[in-house]
This record gives sequence, structure tokens and C-alpha cells, in this order.
Amino acid sequence: MRMKKVKLSPSCVFVHQNVTDIAAAEKNMDGKRRLQEKLDKMAQLAAKEEVCDVECFSDVIAFDVQKDVKYFAQLWEGSPPMAPPNPGYSESVQELKSIILSKAKQSTGITLSHFNNKIQDLWNALMNEHFVFSFKNTQEIAVYRKLEVQYENWTWALRSEMLNIENQLYPRIEKGQLDKVELSYLNKEMSKKYKEIAKAIVDYFEDDKDKVMLVQWRGRFENKIKEFHEELVRGVKRKLDEVIQQNNARKMLDKKKTEFENYLLQKSKELALQLKCIDDEEELKSQFSTVWSHWVKELTSDTKPIENIKLEEDQIAVLQDLGVEHKFIDDSKRNQIQISDRNW
Repeated sequence: MRMKKVKLSPSCVFVHQNVTDIAAAEKNMDGKRRLQEKLDKMAQLAAKEEVCDVECFSDVIAFDVQKDVKYFAQLWEGSPPMAPPNPGYSESVQELKSIILSKAKQSTGITLSHFNNKIQDLWNALMNEHFVFSFKNTQEIAVYRKLEVQYENWTWALRSEMLNIENQLYPRIEKGQLDKVELSYLNKEMSKKYKEIAKAIVDYFEDDKDKVMLVQWRGRFENKIKEFHEELVRGVKRKLDEVIQQNNARKMLDKKKTEFENYLLQKSKELALQLKCIDDEEELKSQFSTVWSHWVKELTSDTKPIENIKLEEDQIAVLQDLGVEHKFIDDSKRNQIQISDRNW
């Protein structure tokens, strides 16, 4: 399918070797029919993955099931090592050679070096298809993709249920009605939905038409959904704990703020009585500023002062933790100084 994008039109011939009874035409016709059906099905599945408009295998690769399927007898006529070569085998090889050359004549000629480059490019393209080669065939890829879509649906159902639980708990936390959320509580609230999803997974793997292929991934996806559920519950608990902590901190701050305001108001009234005889406004401002600074310092005495940020020292510490040698750090610093000098 991708060859067409680079204007290459491939064709193919299928050769079945060691076919004992070449004369069994009816049997061979049945084999050709099943081959055609299989190829068409694979082409349609691959087209869906590649988002192409393809109905049958011959839409992708030039192929005629009546002309391009060959059956070869055994090479030896009898049991080796004393058996003579089968003349029918040589005739079949010669016929195949003629077919390949006749197909080659239908395209414009190219040099051997150009042909060599094309083969090399094709091989490199095939070797880079790591994902495709991790599956037995295109149908298996399609089945796995379908399973991934189902997994996304299952995880979304769990996320949606947990979001509903969160939305019910947030107002209670904001109103101060809830100051702790237990992991067991969240698990209990999620248990019904989790059991539904677990049953849906079992049903999918046991009832799907591709269950023979799906069985190889069942254990992995059951573990994935279990781990996802556990991490989802733990993550929401962490989030709710942070909200509770912030809510408590805000309440404490509001309480402290009221205490500070009342304290400063009381001190201001006392100071006003002491300074009521002073008429000079500038002196009043000076006296108030001095006393105000003292009050603020008194109220914030237990608050940790802001430390000076030593950015360069922190950078060096991080680089050393990552295993960067001190020599490279010094070289980098010198280069940075030189660049700054040139810019200046």
C-alpha cells in the first residue's frame, strides 16, 4: 500500500513446493479459492489500518489467482540419496522463470545498480516495521487494536465514576464537613463499578469471535486494569488530602488574620491615647511608623525568613547528582563566560 505512494506497482506469484499430486485439479482449485479469500481479508484489514480504500488483494498487488499460483512436485523422483532428479520439477522451474521475465517486460527497464538500490530500500523499510513484526499477521494487529479501544472504554468508565465521587466529596471538604478521606472508603465507593468492568473484561475475552487470538493478552490486560484502578484510587486520595490540607491551612490563616487585626487595632487605640497631645502630623507619622514596625516584627517573630536563592550552587549540585563530572561543569561555565564577554 505504501509502495503506491512512491509510484511502485508490485506483482507476485505464489509457488507451492513439494505438492505430491499435481493432477489433483479439484483440490488445487479449492486451495486457490481459500488462498484468495485469505489474501482479500488480510488486504481489507491492512487497508483499515493504513486508511486506504481497498476491496481485495489485487487492488494492492497485481495478482491473478488462476495464473499466478504454481504447484511444484518434489525435486527428487523417489527417496534420496540415490533418487534421480524429477524432470517435472525442472520444467516447472523453467515455466516460473518465463512468467517472472514476462512480468518484468511489462515495466520500463532499469539498471542493475538501480534495481539493487530499490531492493535495499525495500528491505530497510521492512526491517523498520518493528510493530508489525511483533504480531503474527495483520488480522492479529486488528484484533489487538480493537482490544486497546475496549481498554480505553473500560478505563474511561472507571475515571468517570471516580470523578463523580470526587465531585460529591469536594463540597463537603469546602464546608468543613470532612477532614479525612480513607482509602477503604474510596475503594468501597468504586467497588460496584470496578466489578462491572471486571465482568465486562471476562465477557469480552470469553465471548468475542476472536477469543482464540485474544487469550494471549488476557492476563496482561486484567493486570493492567487492576493496576489502573489501584493507582486511580491512590491518586484521588492524594488529591483530596491536598485539598483538605489547603482548606485547613486557609482556615488557620483566616483565624490568625482576625487575631492579628484585633491585636493591631487594640495597639493602635492604646497608641492613639498616648499621642493625642501631639499636634505635629509628621511627628505622629514618625512615632506610628516606629511602633508599627515593632508590632509587625513581634507578630511575625516565629515566621521563617526567606532564604537567599543560590542558583549557581543549586545547578552544580543537581548536575553532580546526575553524574556529570566536575571538569565538564567547569568547562561549561568558562564557555558561558566567554560567550557573555563576546556579546558584551
